[in-house]
Amino acid sequence: MTVPGLTATVQRWVLTLAALAVLSLLITLVVGIAGVFGFASVEASGGDQAQATVVTGASCSDPNAKEVVNLTVDGKQRQAKLDACGHAQGDPLTVTVPSNRANDASGDLLVHSAQADMGVDDAWRPIGLGLLFLAGLAGGGYALLYLREPGAKLPKLPWVTGS
Repeated sequence: MTVPGLTATVQRWVLTLAALAVLSLLITLVVGIAGVFGFASVEASGGDQAQATVVTGASCSDPNAKEVVNLTVDGKQRQAKLDACGHAQGDPLTVTVPSNRANDASGDLLVHSAQADMGVDDAWRPIGLGLLFLAGLAGGGYALLYLREPGAKLPKLPWVTGS
């Protein structure tokens, strides 16, 4: 296939970049389709919401800070550990109690703030796939530049002016 007005070197680069774009697109489609079928996706933890009151606050300077809260679970008053910090004693909170009622390593019920965003949102998937496509183009383009022959000059494109 020849294009009038383009040298063989320019045509080779254009075809190589087109092949790179197609490969990046195929990889993005495979990852996107895998995500649609549930692969590489995080399922929301779910659970019941309950009103809680902070009994013991925790300082945010501790990397594993956990506060103690009082709440009603399954009709019983319980204390649970809240995976949060910075609340004062007596603060009311809405918490999410996991549906499996899993305990943390110490045997206490572990709850999470209901207002916390877990970062799982399918609305951001197209943006992530677009960034994956661009990353494939950038990585492949860098590999092409890195692996070319030493001393080889890039072709001068007729539609680009300047030196």
